Amino acid sequence: VYKKRAETINRKFGTNFSWQQMAKYFQSGAAEYWDSKYGSKTALRVMAVLQKNKDKITKAVGKVDIKDIDTTGASNVVIGKVKELLKENNLKLKDLV
Repeated sequence: VYKKRAETINRKFGTNFSWQQMAKYFQSGAAEYWDSKYGSKTALRVMAVLQKNKDKITKAVGKVDIKDIDTTGASNVVIGKVKELLKENNLKLKDLV
């Protein structure tokens, strides 16, 4: 199921997601959250733009001082996902910025 979803999403949005990444996305509840907020097509378009521009985004984030990051309005899903990804990759937030 996730293999077909990844193939369809990659073809439709020009992304390069693995079926494992799609499985994590859909199983985590993130897909439901973003779908309910913005609709699935919009959420997937945003993911595509992020994936295509990850080098630019990484450089931009690198210019931000950690003390300037405000998570006051961030959703629990986003914060939880960031923490999960940091832990999986043995990183600390300061490593990203």
